[in-house]
Amino acid sequence: MSTSRALSSFVTFATDEQFRKDHLKFCALWYDEVLYETIGKFNQDKFIDSLVENEKISRKFIRELSDLFVPLAARVEADVIEELRNSEPHGYPRWGEKHENYNYPEPESAEEFAHNCLLERIASQHGVDRITGHAIEHAEGRARVAVNAVRTWQLVNREIPCMLQANPDEKLAMTAVRKYGAGNEEVTPPIELLEASVPSLSAVPWSQVLQFRRDGSLESLRSKISEAMQLAGKNIDAAKRVLADLESTTIDQIVDSARPNPRKVIIESAAANVPGWLFNPASLSIAMRDVSASQKNQRELGWLYLLRDIRSAASPDS
Repeated sequence: MSTSRALSSFVTFATDEQFRKDHLKFCALWYDEVLYETIGKFNQDKFIDSLVENEKISRKFIRELSDLFVPLAARVEADVIEELRNSEPHGYPRWGEKHENYNYPEPESAEEFAHNCLLERIASQHGVDRITGHAIEHAEGRARVAVNAVRTWQLVNREIPCMLQANPDEKLAMTAVRKYGAGNEEVTPPIELLEASVPSLSAVPWSQVLQFRRDGSLESLRSKISEAMQLAGKNIDAAKRVLADLESTTIDQIVDSARPNPRKVIIESAAANVPGWLFNPASLSIAMRDVSASQKNQRELGWLYLLRDIRSAASPDS
């Protein structure tokens, strides 16, 4: 089975506290590895400390986190890292009688198209049609950071398949790049359905998240969520309804399987208590059947139990 990987940009990890405290925990549940971009001298211990903050965590869990979160340089060839580091900065467009225009009038690349889309969003967030003054430089820098994150993902993804875990600016840049190259194609990764189906994991300790990762039903849960996304045509609202239906059907299955059968109980009790046998084959047969049924239920229903456990950990007071 191939390893599923996510990629986090350095800027997003360093500046977005909610991303570190919440989204990366969902990444830990969904992906086998999370690659992260590093800049300058890197210290793995300090990285883990910044991740867990004040949470007291055992050495065993620290090793697990070190296996889960992998610096990008450990997975891609040196020439890719070199290309990322040596990419020359682009100038910003300035045109018009007073150089008042700051977008690309006719974008010639996906990056230029994404740059324009980001500037439009930033202007909208400021409640203006056009950005003016020093705010232009801030907006250009913000757009450049997002576009560079997508460019990093494109280079890395050629070497090793991964999904960019993006902040809102990076998501818009990614969408714009895809639209430029392939019309209106949009991709909604299944992890978004997991996040939409579970409250924030910010308050869930990393030790608990790692325990969920070890649960034998995690792969089944991933499969069910991916199935719901596929059935819904990758529409997140429709996928939430599909997943809710799957949960309801599974709960009905659990209730039906637990329905008492008095006649069966009487027959089995009588067979298991036949006097005079030191070793009762009926008791052994019943025990083996019960163990087999329990294992079958865990395989088929474990995903729901795990999902409920994750929700319970996220909302302990509900």
